Amino acid sequence: MRTPLILASLLLAVAPARAAESCKFIKVGEAELRYTTPSLQVTIDGSINGQKVPMLFDTGASLTSIFGGYARRLDLPTQQTDEVHQGVGGSARIQSAAVKSFAVGSSRPAQNRRYRVLDDFGAPPWLAAIVGRDWMFQADLELDLGKKHVNFFLPRDCGDAHLAYWDAQAQVLPIEGDFNLYKAPLITVQVNGVPVQAMIDSGATATVISSAAGRRAGLTPDMPGARPNGRAVGIGDASVANMLVPVRSFEVGSERIEDVKINLGELSMSNGVNRVEMLLGADFLRAHRVLISGVQRKVYLSYTGGEPFQADRALRRRFIEAEAQDGNADAQYALGVDQLNNGRDAAEREAGQTLLRQAAAEGMPMAQQFLGTQAYVARDFAAAATALAGYVRFNPADLTTQILYTVALQRSGQEAAAASQLQAARSQLDNERWPMPVLSLLQGEQTLDAVLAQIDAAAVAPAARRCFTLLIAADQTRARALYERAAASCPAASTEQQAARKALAQP
Repeated sequence: MRTPLILASLLLAVAPARAAESCKFIKVGEAELRYTTPSLQVTIDGSINGQKVPMLFDTGASLTSIFGGYARRLDLPTQQTDEVHQGVGGSARIQSAAVKSFAVGSSRPAQNRRYRVLDDFGAPPWLAAIVGRDWMFQADLELDLGKKHVNFFLPRDCGDAHLAYWDAQAQVLPIEGDFNLYKAPLITVQVNGVPVQAMIDSGATATVISSAAGRRAGLTPDMPGARPNGRAVGIGDASVANMLVPVRSFEVGSERIEDVKINLGELSMSNGVNRVEMLLGADFLRAHRVLISGVQRKVYLSYTGGEPFQADRALRRRFIEAEAQDGNADAQYALGVDQLNNGRDAAEREAGQTLLRQAAAEGMPMAQQFLGTQAYVARDFAAAATALAGYVRFNPADLTTQILYTVALQRSGQEAAAASQLQAARSQLDNERWPMPVLSLLQGEQTLDAVLAQIDAAAVAPAARRCFTLLIAADQTRARALYERAAASCPAASTEQQAARKALAQP
């Protein structure tokens, strides 16, 4: 399922390479990049069937694909295929969708083609598509993530001329493997003096080395200085634990970086021939200007400043702070949550709250959900309904939040809107799926005892589901006894316990 596109309808510029008078390095396209989603991934604006959408700009992805959430949102006709795609999070079964028009950046749209559709496993629909290497490497690709810009070039009569027009001293590295077949930007780097095959992966937020390659380089989860560092997600419904480990030295060409910390984790990626042992992620790319020339089978690379590895929380926070100060609502959300949860004092926590309000005002859905849930706990149902409305429009598949929104509407006197919202939520579920029992309870079709019995019988997260159901039942009936049950049985500091205690404290 190839994705032949034309990067631009006009030639935009001509830049001669320095090493050959006859060489013409012709710019055929350019685009601005952004850092979006709560993880601040590298994205580019595009369009599907004429609707503007955000797309992940991912040199680590082999094929351009559409995410299932957006396929449903855009009502794209899909059909099942026999393909299964492997990624960091496991595997995903592939569908395909018929698309009338698909464009990336300012490129000429491709018309009437089929694209792979990846299951998003219920994740919020942040991104419509992945722009993969099949689209990118129709031309040579220059990435300048520090300036959030990408250029596309076609070399003419350049031979082995030096193509890094911005830096005559740029590193020049051979691309490993069969680039014609896999379009994979693979280079050899040295980790603690050990050769490691690394892929330039703009879709990875942070650089990571595989456990197997790490062992060869003396990096293990139990080594001195190693510590857990969150979980990585990607294609598939699983997440992979990362360990932050100290690295004595990292070398790419003649550039040597000493005493850094890099994520160590499991990678299930391959270029089709050789296993990928390391992903040089967006953190590394922000500190370098990179040209990937498929024509020459070379990577040109220049260090441009800053920390090249930002898996460490303190280093990554500097990047997030800079984006937040630049008005990035997604970064404001990420920084606001961090300050609110980890702030050293009341002033820093209040600063986090202010950032969340700014992000919500800019339409950032997770900030709207955060503030809406916060207002719900505080028993300010009118404010909760206002804040949650934007998030529910963004992610109608999150039925738990839809239920909170419905109750907030009811409790703030918006009965007609609550009834309409409840019906919309029910239309997405069959009678067996959670949280259908809670929806049935809200519509008076089941008793609380019956719903709790169903939860216990299903034995799927029974404590959390019982807790949520008790709060919803209490908020619907305003029965003090139910609030007391929720306050006594829900986990300490949980949303449900906090809300129940707040209700009990009110006259």
